[in-house]
Amino acid sequence: MAGVAFVPPKFVPTEKNVCAAWRSFKEELENYFIAADLSGVSGRRKVAILLYTMGSKYKDIFETFTFANADEKKNFNLVKEKFDNYFEPKKVTKLYMKQFDTCTQLETESVGEYVSRLRGIAQYCDFGTTLENQLCKQISVGVKYNELRDRLWADDLTLDQIINKCHLHEQRVQSKSILDPSTPTNVNSVQRPRQRLCK
Repeated sequence: MAGVAFVPPKFVPTEKNVCAAWRSFKEELENYFIAADLSGVSGRRKVAILLYTMGSKYKDIFETFTFANADEKKNFNLVKEKFDNYFEPKKVTKLYMKQFDTCTQLETESVGEYVSRLRGIAQYCDFGTTLENQLCKQISVGVKYNELRDRLWADDLTLDQIINKCHLHEQRVQSKSILDPSTPTNVNSVQRPRQRLCK
């Protein structure tokens, strides 16, 4: 909208979780570029805005990064990647992957909440093209209903089919508990399968 000034976000890291602060800042900065109609500006200008909003401390850190040539220093995506590696080294990605592989549905958690939590962890795991298979595997392993897990592993299902079956099963369990309060809403199994792939 003409006449509206958009102020860029400021990077305000916290001592406890600078990684999360960096991820949040990147999202806010991308939204700023869209709102201020700056998405199509040069990489050099985007890098300048990035460094300005991060402050002098991180401008100094930027100067320590290694680039093949001067043009790379004007490549916004490459500069972001350099900061990604600075804030979240590869060992952090491995920690997220371990967290993903051990993520199971909580007793008080709905299927929708569980899937959303899994997706939130997965975005930091660098799964790439294997993301859907990884989600298929972990949802099939992690849902809290014994009989549902058995069915998910017995069939060759897509991610959407797995999620739909989970929602339907959850609805049936909730309906039973309303009709018969003595019916348990879930039963946890001791053993969980280790691998599940989408077709």
